[in-house]
Amino acid sequence: VVVVCSTGKLQEQLQQELETWRSAFAKCTAKAPLFFPAWDVLPHEARLPHADVLSERLETLLHLSAKRRQSATDTVVVTTGVALLQRTFSPGDLKKRFRRFRLGDRIDPLDLVEWLEDQGYEP
Repeated sequence: VVVVCSTGKLQEQLQQELETWRSAFAKCTAKAPLFFPAWDVLPHEARLPHADVLSERLETLLHLSAKRRQSATDTVVVTTGVALLQRTFSPGDLKKRFRRFRLGDRIDPLDLVEWLEDQGYEP
């Protein structure tokens, strides 16, 4: 289910209300609704969106990508029309750009730096 709000303020309010209602029912098995915000910068501005915005968008995309493989239907995404219109990664591109590290993994620092630079990071 995708709930499209007209403003970011309404999106935040609805997100909080959905979480409150979900937690009010002890036996509710539904997962918390996902929050998919719009970028908080204009295209011509030479700055990156806030880290929270990046995190929430990526979290939602990763969750939806995993759900697509499982074909589950219990997901609610709260967003705005503007956020839906903004470009994002395809599931395949997202998978290529994601790297998971586990405790005890040995990583060559130079390989990691090279991979990060390939992803667009600057030293």
